[in-house]
Amino acid sequence: MKFSVIIQYLFLLFLLVDASASADSLFPAPIALMALEGEVDRPYLIYRSLEDERLSGDSTGGLVFTDILGPETYLSWNSTYPHGMNDGILWQGVGMNGLISAGVRLQAFGFSATFKPVLHFSQNSEFEIMPTVFAESKGFGYFWNAGMDFPQRPGEDSIFGYAWGDSELRYTWRNATIGIGTQAVWLGPSKYNAIILSDNAPSFPKLDFGVTKTHTLIGDLEGRAFWGRLQESDYFNSDSSDDYTLLTGLSIAYQPNFFPEFIIGFNRAILSNWADDDWGAMTELLIPIMKGAMGSDQRDQRASLTGELLFPAVGLRIWTEWARNDYTGNNDAIIRYPFHSQGYTLGLERLWKLVGGRYSLLIDAEIANTESSRDYSLWGPYSFYGHHRVPHGYTNEGQILGAGIGSGGNFQHLGARFGYAVGSTTAYVERKNRDNDYIWFLNSDKSIAEVSQLLDRLRFNAELTIGIETEWMLGGFGTINLETAYNMNHNPHYEIGVDQYSVVLDSWFISASFTRNL
Repeated sequence: MKFSVIIQYLFLLFLLVDASASADSLFPAPIALMALEGEVDRPYLIYRSLEDERLSGDSTGGLVFTDILGPETYLSWNSTYPHGMNDGILWQGVGMNGLISAGVRLQAFGFSATFKPVLHFSQNSEFEIMPTVFAESKGFGYFWNAGMDFPQRPGEDSIFGYAWGDSELRYTWRNATIGIGTQAVWLGPSKYNAIILSDNAPSFPKLDFGVTKTHTLIGDLEGRAFWGRLQESDYFNSDSSDDYTLLTGLSIAYQPNFFPEFIIGFNRAILSNWADDDWGAMTELLIPIMKGAMGSDQRDQRASLTGELLFPAVGLRIWTEWARNDYTGNNDAIIRYPFHSQGYTLGLERLWKLVGGRYSLLIDAEIANTESSRDYSLWGPYSFYGHHRVPHGYTNEGQILGAGIGSGGNFQHLGARFGYAVGSTTAYVERKNRDNDYIWFLNSDKSIAEVSQLLDRLRFNAELTIGIETEWMLGGFGTINLETAYNMNHNPHYEIGVDQYSVVLDSWFISASFTRNL
């Protein structure tokens, strides 16, 4: 791209940012940071949504008030190929991408109504993709049959759309709650890759009920069950009978009073074909060895255990999530090979206060892996978020519901955030492999002689990203963030000697939401 064109994009980017206003992001960093510093008690254990992030608010009294949410503006620009994760409905393709969201929250007598729609735009300029194996995907579908609705590019035209965003209706009595809406949910302690559910894909309509973080004699408890409807993208097939998938989920967590620094959680999600009316899946969620219809692969399922240690006195947080994708028939199978179909994340962050608290240094690191376990070389092709009987796999509108690195990948992140009175500056480096399972099973049906002639294709796709982000606080008005990154994408099409390099520019402006009594 010519330098003059880059300058034009930069000018447009900063012009739009200076003219915009916005709100807290879905999971605002200040709450997590204040909890790490010991300034607040986190309002959730492992189930997070816009509603569950609230630090205050009377859920049962007669007080009526409103929260003004936003507006929130986010803009990004990718020079060569798509780059982005944990961005909800936004497709961060080549060129300019952006969204704006704003809303209001009303509450009275235990009822609350949040209306926070989102508008999104993607220039979606052309870039080279691999040949698809899905004949009805208009040429944009996934490049191997991993059992996922995961298009490489959402068509050839620019995208402009709108959605309900973080909107919902809810009733809460004490700690019991029930709600219906489209608020995005993040399950577990992971900072960048939540394996079971994250905000990587567009949010979806769902019904949930359960209890929010509740103090008991034995410690804090939290539990939520939910049903949601997932939708096929426009680039999968032309069969209208499989356009929707039923997601059944459960999340429970416990923070013992004898060890309050520790939180243990359990998450489980089941996919069924919507046409099957499989509402009974909830009754089997608590069966630990995944028998019944799940054991015979009539449903697609995933489960995870999470653990988190939080020591505010020393500014330390350590977390992990260990997940399984496939059913386990008996204890013997677990003993013989416990690593079957596993995925995991592991991370930590450490905060130091400097110069009497005037400055701070936060170091964070996370690794994640969703690659196939070694025993699948005996079973056949596999992908963590794919399935052979639930055709869309673990996706909504063509994007993966779980870890942002995708299926069959691995991820490593290291960052350093230096905080000062008016903001912070963060530098980070990330490395990831995308879909190594494609490589593992590429030649599974070929002879040794045939494979020896295809060695040049057995090259991993790897991306190295180096980035820097700056945040400025604008008093009580809000926060502005600017980020730039340089990506080195090695072997993007799993072929030797074909590398790509891309510049990424991100910018968002966040105004503080506020409460006004009526």
